Amino acid sequence: MARHLSKGTGKTDLVVASHNRESVELALGLRRQLGLNSGVGELTYAQLMGMADELSLGLLSGRPDDEEVKVYKYAVWGTTQECVKYLVRRAEENKDAVARTSENRAACMKEIWRRMRFAKA
Repeated sequence: MARHLSKGTGKTDLVVASHNRESVELALGLRRQLGLNSGVGELTYAQLMGMADELSLGLLSGRPDDEEVKVYKYAVWGTTQECVKYLVRRAEENKDAVARTSENRAACMKEIWRRMRFAKA
């Protein structure tokens, strides 16, 4: 990485791994402000599978055609016994996810209808 930056490119890639709407929108706004093709590094988003899906869907569907947005979902892998402590901790850290339940349901239904219309075309 240091060698890459020493060549003077100044590019920095960023992964916003957050379930927080304000953080995601701030990163997207800054990226747009800097310009999509200005030589700025890549911006991607990541969330735990099943959490903040409304943010992921919004990022993928509510963007200009010339704007590439990458969203990654990561899944916990292992037995229930191996994963439960991790998932409980993540749920505790993201208590605000409960407040987003109706928003998540509405976003998922909107995406289902969008895909059904796209499949017919």
